[in-house]
Amino acid sequence: AYGKTGVQRTNLKSIESLLTEQVASEVVTSPPKLALLILTRGNVRSPDIWKEWVAPESDRISIFSHPKEPDKLKGGFLEGTDIAETFDTQWGEVSLVKASLALLRAALRDPELTHFALLSESCVPIQPLSRILLRLQHDGRPRFNSSDQERANPEFQSRMQQAPEIPNGCWRFHQQWWLLDRSAAVMATRRDYTSKF
Repeated sequence: AYGKTGVQRTNLKSIESLLTEQVASEVVTSPPKLALLILTRGNVRSPDIWKEWVAPESDRISIFSHPKEPDKLKGGFLEGTDIAETFDTQWGEVSLVKASLALLRAALRDPELTHFALLSESCVPIQPLSRILLRLQHDGRPRFNSSDQERANPEFQSRMQQAPEIPNGCWRFHQQWWLLDRSAAVMATRRDYTSKF
């Protein structure tokens, strides 16, 4: 067994990790259905690209948006996709997390959706949707990049001090943009800790 860097895995912990990866990457029996959760000011910036991207697999995509200015959705790609639960969002504030969780809760109401991708209005797809869905069919695990408190930058260290009731070993920091499978999405919405920040 070799890791992605070509180094041989020799210790028991590495082998257990590899077995866990293999079990987690088993082929999904039903075709994945993807929810696009879009945090936006108004419409997406490249609506023609999005229309072309969604068209071939439109039955396997659902779109949900949390617009800062809902009137700007009229006549655009995102018209009719806005969710009922909204927050006054500000850049770099916990309001964006609240809006993201609201998008996730709205999408979870559809039991057929298997995956949930958080995007912004400036995002554009660079892979064909069919390729993404095929990849999710064969490896449906969530995708996000996280780091623990030991590798956190000084800004994150400061934020940790503002919530002393969260134990040190429980902190994880990651990019705002992610793709979750249904079980991770359910777990993320089970409890709302945003009032702590």
